[in-house]
Amino acid sequence: MFKVHNLKINSYAQRNPNNFFLVVMMVSLSIQQKWALVGSMLSDMLENKSDSKYIWGNKKITFDYMTTHKHFIYAQMMAVLSSKKLTDHAKAISLMKIFLKIPGLGIPKAGFVCQLVAVTHWN
Repeated sequence: MFKVHNLKINSYAQRNPNNFFLVVMMVSLSIQQKWALVGSMLSDMLENKSDSKYIWGNKKITFDYMTTHKHFIYAQMMAVLSSKKLTDHAKAISLMKIFLKIPGLGIPKAGFVCQLVAVTHWN
């Protein structure tokens, strides 16, 4: 299942900054939540934006930061992914450094974003 679904998520996230934003917010919304609830949380966020009942605390900080910086972070991510000079290992490290700058994402969730946006890129 991972190779099928993750490939689709990678492609979706890499398509444009708005898709990337949604993947990051899905990861943020999943923090300390049951995975089965994340889809409805994401739908509520799409409908109500920052007024969503699920966008509060650190998730609000992540939402606001990503709303402002999604184009810049997306461009950084795509530059790393398209680099011919970096090894796969160096790409992973570079992406982690980028994603760890997103407020509200610690090492586990930055790693989850990395996995969702790039892992099958190297396969």
